[in-house]
Amino acid sequence: MKGENKVKWNKFTIKTIADAEDIIVSSLMELGIEGAEIEDNIPLTEYEKSQMFVDILPENSNAGNEAYVSFYIEDGQDTKELLESVKVELDSLKELWM
Repeated sequence: MKGENKVKWNKFTIKTIADAEDIIVSSLMELGIEGAEIEDNIPLTEYEKSQMFVDILPENSNAGNEAYVSFYIEDGQDTKELLESVKVELDSLKELWM
């Protein structure tokens, strides 16, 4: 459709450990980020597969407990301020894990 404005999104990815995924996603939601994408090597159960929309990636035996949490910010939002809030939150969470 001509003249239709498409929303552009910027993707940001946090490298973490699988044990911290849920708390990071929860913290992102508290900051107003409504969705996140998780990539890890933890196998999904059949029930989880039936309840989610997921891309099943090939297994990578080298990754261990490594995980990635990605989130998207709409182009034009005050990205700098939001990313600073994310950094502050991650720094405080990091203290809990050390």
